[in-house]
Amino acid sequence: AEIARKRTVSIKDVLERSQVDGLSYCYYWATVHFLIQSPMCNRFFDYLRYVREPAHLGEVETTDRVTLLCRFLAITPEELEKRWEKHLSQL
Repeated sequence: AEIARKRTVSIKDVLERSQVDGLSYCYYWATVHFLIQSPMCNRFFDYLRYVREPAHLGEVETTDRVTLLCRFLAITPEELEKRWEKHLSQL
């Protein structure tokens, strides 16, 4: 499938996936690995704390996932995508 064809999946596609199958699970863990193994780790944990707070549910439900994540990481979606692709190429 996707991995066998070495097709890169954008981080936006990973974050917006609603299905949970074996391939999605792999991408979810690759995303976590990418974010916790980077200088953005502390900001990623700030993001996680923010999205789990019930008081922020409205914003979490109405804001694009990549946009919200990038706000916490203090980078543009384009830069996030560039770093994600580099990370995937090194796995």
